[in-house]
Amino acid sequence: MCEKNENIVDQNAKDSTPNARKNIVLGVVVAIAVVALVSLMQRGGICCPVSTTNQTSNTGVTAAAPITVETNKEKKLPLLLEFGAEQCAPCKMMAPIIDELKKEYQGVMDVSFIDVWKKENEAKARKYNIQSIPAQIFYNEDGEELWRHVGFISKKDILAKWLELGYDMGKLARQNGAILISADEKVPFRSGTN
Repeated sequence: MCEKNENIVDQNAKDSTPNARKNIVLGVVVAIAVVALVSLMQRGGICCPVSTTNQTSNTGVTAAAPITVETNKEKKLPLLLEFGAEQCAPCKMMAPIIDELKKEYQGVMDVSFIDVWKKENEAKARKYNIQSIPAQIFYNEDGEELWRHVGFISKKDILAKWLELGYDMGKLARQNGAILISADEKVPFRSGTN
């Protein structure tokens, strides 16, 4: 009788081994997929289409008209246009960065967000040839396009690109007396202290 029970236990152990292996393999595959997805999002490799079909905004907030190249020329400031949508996941990751840049570099550069999934901005998406979002276009103070990027881009990378293009936004902001937050240290500093 004991011998029969041992056989049953051995059979159950044999049957569970393939299931355990399948679960481990499945877990590894899912983990790799998640890491790949996060990596692609961080490098700007995952974007949303610009198509406005079945896309609606549920915020109900009426925002001020976005700054465009045409309206910015009078100010003679460099311009960063961010094209996105309120309901696009990578665009949501960009939103706090765009808000910070708008506030911190006010008077040094203009930063504007255009929601291309809103009916009133469809023509702007076509005009600027936006195919995927988020997308960023950098303009000089004369309205000439300097560089364009599609996908997520960090604040640090945006400022590094401006520097590469010949605009030291931090230095310009400090010269104008702006209060900035260091991208690395998250510590406010004022003109003359750094």
